[in-house]
Amino acid sequence: MVYEILDEIIDFGHPQLTNTSHIKPLIASEVVSDSKSSSLIDIKKISNFSLFSPSTINSSASSVSVNNKSNNNDIFVDIYEKINILFNSSGYVINSSIDGCIQMKSYLVGNPSLKLILNDDLTLAETNTPGSIVLDDCNFHESVQHNEFLTNKALKILPPEGEFIVMNYRITSDFNAPFKIYPFFETESPYKVVLKINVLHL
Repeated sequence: MVYEILDEIIDFGHPQLTNTSHIKPLIASEVVSDSKSSSLIDIKKISNFSLFSPSTINSSASSVSVNNKSNNNDIFVDIYEKINILFNSSGYVINSSIDGCIQMKSYLVGNPSLKLILNDDLTLAETNTPGSIVLDDCNFHESVQHNEFLTNKALKILPPEGEFIVMNYRITSDFNAPFKIYPFFETESPYKVVLKINVLHL
């Protein structure tokens, strides 16, 4: 039961659902209790007790979750980016890149078609068209029609039920880093060197 509750509350390490009235209908397991004892429960005395593997609990919780959220007609869109930056000893950027993805979690009734409009400044490096955000590479989910991506940055999506990656992309062109790293070396003795690293958020 604890596993199911945590699975519904936390998504990718972030709290998503904390209202107990919304969580309760999503839980499939029942509470195991022993009215004769107020301390530890003797499992051998509980005839209906059964063990569930994490995969079993997850599958039952997921099926209940999908059915319930479909009734709510919800859709969630998240953007995840991994930034790789190489600084020199003076704090200047030598090399940098961004690996990102647009993730969608759809519980829309009837799975209607969607249209996602991205930033007008987006462009592909191979097209040599003007734009301040240059994507070196990108790929799309099979449910995405990207015929209008180069012209008006539009993506037509026929979303499957549940979670899927709409688009993966990679950026290696110059961009403003959200932070800088400055290392400081200090020699305290012939056998001891202190390294301090300061991270400056921009």
